[in-house]
Amino acid sequence: MKSKKIQNIVASVIFFATLFSTTMVSASTGDGGKSTNNSTQNILKVNINNDGSVKYSESSAKSSNSKKPFAWKNATVYFELTDRFNNGDTSNDHSYGRGLDQNGNVQAGYTNNPGAFQGGDLKGLTQKLNDGYFTNLGVNAIWITAPYEQIHGFTSGNDDGGNAENNGKGFPYYSYHGYWALDYSNIDANMGTVDDFKTFVDTAHSKGIRVVMDIVLNHVGYTTMKDANEYGFGGLASGWGKYYYGSLKDLVGGAVEAKKYYNLDDSKWSTKWWGTDFVRSSAGYAGYPKASEGAGWTDCLAGLPDIKTESTTEVGLPPLLENKWKKEGRYDKEMASLNSFFEKRNLKRTPRNYVIKWLTDYIRNYGIDGFRCDTANQVDLDSWAALNKEARVAFDEYKSNNPDKVLDPNAEFWTVGESWGHGVNKDAFYTQGGFSSMINFTFKDVSTSNIKAKYDTLSKVNDDDNFDVLSYISSHDDKLYNRDNLINGGTSLLLAPGTVQIFYGDETARPLGWTDRFSSNYTDQTYRTFMNWSDLNNSNSKASTILTHWQKLGQFRANHLAVGSGTNIDLSSNPYTFGRTYNKDGVSDKVVCAIGASGDTNVTVSSIFSDGSKVRDAYTGAMTTVSNGKAVFTADKNGVILIEKADNSPDVSIHPGSKKYYEDTLKLSLNVSGADTGTYSINGEVEKAFKNRDVITIGKDLPYESVTTITVKALNSDGSATQTYTYTKKDPNFISNVYFKKPGNFGTPKVYIYSESDGIIKEVAKWPGVEMKSEGNDLYSYSLPKAFSDAKVIFNDANNQIPGSGQTGFSLENGSTMIYDNGEWKNYVIENNPQASISKESCDFTDSLSLTLGAKNSTSSTYSIDGGIEVNYNDGDVITIGKDALVDDKITITLKVTDGKKSDIKSYTYTKKGETKAATVYCRKPQGWGTLKLYIYDDTQSPVKEVAKWPGVEMKSEGNNLYSYTLPDGWEDAYVIFTDGKNQVPGSGQRGYKLSTGSKMIYDNGTWKVY
Repeated sequence: MKSKKIQNIVASVIFFATLFSTTMVSASTGDGGKSTNNSTQNILKVNINNDGSVKYSESSAKSSNSKKPFAWKNATVYFELTDRFNNGDTSNDHSYGRGLDQNGNVQAGYTNNPGAFQGGDLKGLTQKLNDGYFTNLGVNAIWITAPYEQIHGFTSGNDDGGNAENNGKGFPYYSYHGYWALDYSNIDANMGTVDDFKTFVDTAHSKGIRVVMDIVLNHVGYTTMKDANEYGFGGLASGWGKYYYGSLKDLVGGAVEAKKYYNLDDSKWSTKWWGTDFVRSSAGYAGYPKASEGAGWTDCLAGLPDIKTESTTEVGLPPLLENKWKKEGRYDKEMASLNSFFEKRNLKRTPRNYVIKWLTDYIRNYGIDGFRCDTANQVDLDSWAALNKEARVAFDEYKSNNPDKVLDPNAEFWTVGESWGHGVNKDAFYTQGGFSSMINFTFKDVSTSNIKAKYDTLSKVNDDDNFDVLSYISSHDDKLYNRDNLINGGTSLLLAPGTVQIFYGDETARPLGWTDRFSSNYTDQTYRTFMNWSDLNNSNSKASTILTHWQKLGQFRANHLAVGSGTNIDLSSNPYTFGRTYNKDGVSDKVVCAIGASGDTNVTVSSIFSDGSKVRDAYTGAMTTVSNGKAVFTADKNGVILIEKADNSPDVSIHPGSKKYYEDTLKLSLNVSGADTGTYSINGEVEKAFKNRDVITIGKDLPYESVTTITVKALNSDGSATQTYTYTKKDPNFISNVYFKKPGNFGTPKVYIYSESDGIIKEVAKWPGVEMKSEGNDLYSYSLPKAFSDAKVIFNDANNQIPGSGQTGFSLENGSTMIYDNGEWKNYVIENNPQASISKESCDFTDSLSLTLGAKNSTSSTYSIDGGIEVNYNDGDVITIGKDALVDDKITITLKVTDGKKSDIKSYTYTKKGETKAATVYCRKPQGWGTLKLYIYDDTQSPVKEVAKWPGVEMKSEGNNLYSYTLPDGWEDAYVIFTDGKNQVPGSGQRGYKLSTGSKMIYDNGTWKVY
């Protein structure tokens, strides 16, 4: 919306300007979305104010999302914590007695407590749907927290952590976030009712918005004193009620609570709770073998009762649910539903299949569109495959029974998994687990300085119909994006390739909370404040200003499949400008975006929009005509220009676009929209007519390096379109080569080489790949097998990898020779200069030292010791020095290699040291870690020397969370990494801490220091 005063006009005037967005042909997209014919009409209205001034505004063209094209890869998913979003029904705020004392009064300190339920519910979500909040933001999917019934009571929280005693810093930690289930078969009353849930889903669908439900297959909720008392399972210690219903500030840490207020030996744990055949427990409850805490498939994550998803043994209904359902009068109905499911689906009554039944009922009964699957890496892949299979069966059943409510009859159920640290890589979660997408943890640090690299990495998802990631900048577990940089954050997120997730309140700069309380423990609570609706009451507030920006970007994304689902084309670096083109199943769309623009900007659009095209900046509403491959716009202060078509002229394209091909022939799909037919010509020959999606074949019997140029054209009453593509035929028997200049922190490098096509990963060798050949001077090489195409490469050693963990490998063009050198991946021209090298450069040694000498591209090579006689050597010869030297003697070796024209001379100095005592490592175990292990290695030699294979050796407890390990005899300088199987320090992809010979070092509270 923009307004402007025009003086000296006295008559009322209304102008209408009709603008058209890209025409969409009705078709189902390749990734399960749906496109509809959607020409957008914008209206420019001018009205006279009482003071004689004129105000004009351009319609924002905000229409119901149900009329807009949709594809999951272009989806904007809005993730809200339902309890913290909007309170639509205050009568359910204290369901199950939450926050009430034994007399039904609100406990002092409960309201606005960080771990308390704060009132948000399903009716509140429905209100915001009807208000148009999500539609105006361009949201087309809402990720809700799990709506099913959570544990009724709270676990004790304390600002100082799980081991804190009574210190006045306690707080009740309820399952407001939906991750601690009690009963999957029922809607949690704090969220609302069955009817509330149905109304929410139906309302969302009526507005073209999908519903994604957070689910947990890994675990159920913690035990609470209230639940144990209410349902008669487990043993409670004397005085539990006084503690539980007393002052909330007096609550102790969870670990202390478990020891003081529960009787672990009570037999009712095994007979009245979940049952030993359904869950495993690390709490030490009677009858349950004590499981370990950790992140493995059979561990208890953070002490949560772990569902035995891997079990193939049939089990009965958990006693807790049998008791609960009978008390509620639901037992017969629920058992009949279970019996029907297991019989109809011919499934065994295993723990995972019970949960799968309960979860898929939300699809079968309400028509939700997707699952966000918590802790995906902590559940076996067979269980995820089973859930994904049953979810899709249930979705098909819902669509068949409710054809009038279906958004897209061709859509598949969508699932996205959470595996902490996962990046833009296709792996077994997709190919074995059956996930549609995985959460991308590598995008959250996006900034204007790295946005191009982030987009380049993300663009690979649009090369594979069966691959996608969900990118975010803020989350409930991780962190919030810089609240002072949310203009740039919104730009980066909403123009990103692939599916994106808005975390509630990023669009309104929702502030952090309780930061005075949580600096080291429970920091995630600070990210989960209530939605700041009141900040939007002032149209000039920070919240309102940021929201307007996000709405413009969100609408643009929602209107254009090309933004998230299109092919990314770099157009300019200043300002950063890229095009996106989408052409699939008869649907065509194209846009150009500039980021970081200022003032009058000549935007390069030549490969996207042809000269004479009318285009519009969707951010400001301005229009212009393309000339000389440029579109001139005046950038808004936020530096974003969003260019789309502004008329109904035709579009033409060829799929695939310009490329090199390695077969004898190449099939090309010719596409036209906005006209019945188009024309094409090959290498300037006679034009021929084609219809949309006609296929032609080129290349047959042409010699290698032949270039075929194809021009496609179309014409209608609004204008014309012309595009030209080139295709080069290449020798299929090519060989590609990679070189690697080893960085100082790298050991002996390996190279992992793979390619991806249609969801299939092809590897030269399994991770970590193949050894590289030393070329001397820290240069290594590898030649790929003949005709290994579209390769990606990752260099690695025992502890490092380039590109980093979770990132896509460097692209190696077929038949090329590339090098990674000093942070840059580039073409490499091999120079055959003489090169001298030695296996171990200047260092200290004890007793004696063997060295391998290298000589490349030489006719003569010599070595000398301490300036003595030069001795001839051949590449690969081994010499031994220092046997008779004294301690602290220095020995200098000089190598000279020559080819008669050029020479390479290098000198190395070695110092003999006396025998030293073994080094000792200490570690103060970080809070929340499991059993400590220590990985010790030395990658300065080949092969890498290790005390033990990863994850290393166990450390000795010295008491008070202090652990130690003394290195074996014969170890000198080494590098160390601490891990418990889930966590590691230093982090993944980082080099270990250096441990010098004979030293004593400690890792304590984030610091590596002398001990």
